[in-house]
Amino acid sequence: MRKIILLLFLIMSFNGLAQKEICICFEENTKNIDFQLSKDSIRASFSIVKPGFETKDDRDQAMQEYRERGPYHFPTFTINYYTTKRYKKVQSISDIKCSLLLSVEKFRNKDFEYPEGTGASRVFFVKKKLGSSYLVWKAVTAE
Repeated sequence: MRKIILLLFLIMSFNGLAQKEICICFEENTKNIDFQLSKDSIRASFSIVKPGFETKDDRDQAMQEYRERGPYHFPTFTINYYTTKRYKKVQSISDIKCSLLLSVEKFRNKDFEYPEGTGASRVFFVKKKLGSSYLVWKAVTAE
């Protein structure tokens, strides 16, 4: 049985069906992303605002509609990710091995097509530092 599972894994890997990396790039002043880093730089969280919920008025209106409809579909205003490992520092964007490199806006507006085999992709957040260095975090969804 183990040999069969290993063989299937190898076949999927060679066919491009294994997990691939998707990187979401941002800078300090990037709109629609809230980035929090713990004091020890080990834990980080990333919240990307969903389209339609950019302003307080948009969120208040969604909450009002939720209260009128009843307790069925609580509105979620953000897509949340977190990490528990320290970032990795790289000197060049070419050092980051990603199948797909996206801006926050392209990601949140779904203005892209996933490359073949990225259905169960790993998400990395890439923050541009001053100069030409980058910080990279491997993240998981909080949902």
